[in-house]
This record gives sequence, structure tokens and C-alpha cells, in this order.
Amino acid sequence: MALLQFAAFLAPEPIPFSLFTDHPALLDEPLRDTAAAGADAVADVVGTAVGYSLAHRYHDSFRLHRLVQDVIRHQLPADARHAVAGQVVALLSAADPGDPNDPRSWPAYGALAPHVLVAGHLGDHQPGARRLMLAIVEYLNVRGDTRASRRIAEEFVHRWTQLLGADHPDTITSAANLTSALAWLAQHDEARALGHDTLTRSALVLGPDHPVTLRVATNLTFALAWLGHTERACTLGHDALVHADRALGSDQAITLRLAANLAFALTSDGQLEQARRLGQQTLQRCRRVLGGDHPITLVAAAHLALTHASLGQPDEAHQLGEDTLKRARSALGADHPVTLGAAAHLTFLLTIRGEPEQAKTLGEDALERSRTALGGEHLITLTSAAVLASGSFLDKLIMVDPGGRGRYL
Repeated sequence: MALLQFAAFLAPEPIPFSLFTDHPALLDEPLRDTAAAGADAVADVVGTAVGYSLAHRYHDSFRLHRLVQDVIRHQLPADARHAVAGQVVALLSAADPGDPNDPRSWPAYGALAPHVLVAGHLGDHQPGARRLMLAIVEYLNVRGDTRASRRIAEEFVHRWTQLLGADHPDTITSAANLTSALAWLAQHDEARALGHDTLTRSALVLGPDHPVTLRVATNLTFALAWLGHTERACTLGHDALVHADRALGSDQAITLRLAANLAFALTSDGQLEQARRLGQQTLQRCRRVLGGDHPITLVAAAHLALTHASLGQPDEAHQLGEDTLKRARSALGADHPVTLGAAAHLTFLLTIRGEPEQAKTLGEDALERSRTALGGEHLITLTSAAVLASGSFLDKLIMVDPGGRGRYL
């Protein structure tokens, strides 16, 4: 009964046994002893519930039907309902997998996400619970479920503005998450307006060196560059990078992502030599600190490939673009946003290199995958469509020399 009461406050999705066995001290008796005894003991209890047709068991998890959950919650007295809800929040907070940008943490986030989102409102007053909720939103954005991340970030901004105030760090972080989602959904005017407001608020409340302020600046640099406000993007990115280097160090993930976005903004602004130098330094540092297959490393590599192309170095651009796509497919899968973005980049690079057939084949596959995985309104889908549609036009602007290298006329 204690196990069923606990599960009644979670989502009607598989609940990992590890949620109980990893932190048994946070539970009350008799569930504490069962969880401390390990997964087999939890499985025995689940088996009893299954025997009464109250639960469904998987290999290392179980779930309750939504109606069973409703009945159990409504039968609990108010004091018991409050006590169980507190344990649910504590156990979920303790299960925080860590960095949502680290692919190694994604399976754990995927298993926890539905439960955190269902029980999230119970932990609005708990810093650890809010931290996990923010991480879940970032995980969804990183994994490409941008519509969900936008919806949830919007809810948190509204809810926490009322509860904590607009200047609370977690409210500001929610606004930063929402800015990022809006940018990826190509809602750039909204992203720019919210990003500017959030950046101003964060700098005043938290300071220009705070990680949240720097993250907002990173997202806004990217959004401004895509909008065509390249001069503003470069100015913002330069200023934020100075603060990030000083406050966090050049090897921190926020600093590296900011540097990659600044290199992209510099390329968009035509400051190609500066973009190349910064892009090469950033890619080398990413490979050393994060590894060659980390999403931030792959994004930095894709941006640098575009810089090489803009400098009239199609062979260097093609080599780096191909390597980036190969690594992304292997490390993240064919339908991950970073992989699909790398495919769109390489489609463009193949076109300007004078290989239209290869570009068409890759571009069509990337567009179909992007529409299915990300949705038609996602920035990567729109980019894939634009690159593919412009391929035949670009081909007419390219003269191929006897060595097979594409040259702009």
C-alpha cells in the first residue's frame, strides 16, 4: 500500500525501481526497508500489486493506471497526502541525473521527465525540485522536443512569477529556457523581446557574471545572429564572453557554447578571420574538455565548417562538415537536432562545392527527418527546406574547375 500511495503521485508511465532503491533513507517505513533491500525486494512488492491487477510490471519498472492513481490519492487523508507528496518531491530531487547537455544523462532524464512534470507543482517551494524541473525543460530542448519545452517553460514563468517573483533566479532561468525554445521555433521577434528583458533583469538582479545571465546572453546571441542583427549579436557575444572567461573560465560548458555562438555571429557579420580564429580555438578546447562527440563540440565544428566555406575554402569546409555529421550520427542518432543541423550544413557545403546530386540526396533525407522529429516550424526544419530549395539556384552560380572545386562566380 505504501508503494501504491507513492506511485499515485507520479505519472501513469513506467516508474524505475531505482527511484526507490537509490535513496531509501528518504522513505518512511515500511517502504524504506524494502527499498534498502534492493530491486528484487521492490519487484516482489510490485508483483503483489500486479496480482491484484493494480499495477503493470516491466523489466525494471512498473506503472499504475491513471484511474487507480486517482482513487488512491482521493482516499488518502489530507495529512497523509501531504506527507507522501513531500517524499515524492524529495526522492525525485535526489534522483537528479546532472547535466542535461551530457548525452550520458539522457536515459535517466527520459525516465524521470514524465514524473517530474506531473509532480512538479508539489515542489514549487523546494529549490532542489525547481532545479530538476528546469533541467528537464533544458533536456527536452536539447533532445529536440522544443514544443514541449516551450509549453512547460511558459508555465513555469507564469507560475513562479506569481509564487517567487519575476526577479527570482529560477524565474529568470525559466525565461531563459523559454527564450531558447522560442528561438528554435523560429519565433525570433518573441525570442528577442523576451531575451532582452530577461538579460536586463538577470544582469541587474544576479550580476553580469552569473551563469544564468551568461546563458541568457548565449541564447540571445544566437537568436540575434539568425534574425540578421549580426552587429548587435557580435557586441553582445563579445561582452558576454569576457565575463564568462573571467567568472567561469574558458573551459566551462557555458563559455564554450557562448564562444561557438559568437563565432557563428562573426561569420554572419562577415568578420571571417576573427570567426575562423575563434572557431578553431573553441573547437580545439571543446574536443579537449568535452570530447569530440559532445553536442557543443559538434555545433562548434558545424559553425567552423560554414566559416571555412565563407572564406572560400570548400575542401576544408567539406572535410569538417562530413566528419561532424558522421560523429553526430554515431553519438546522438540520425534524428537528433544537432545531427539534423549538421546534415543541413553539409547539404549547403556540398552544393557550393559543386556536388548537387549528393547535396540533393542528403538534403531530402534531412528535411524529411527534421519534419518528423522536430516539426515543420522548427528552425532546423526551415533551414533544411531553405537549403534544399536553393540548391538548384546555387548550382547555377557555381563554376566547377577541373579539380572539382566549387567557386562562386
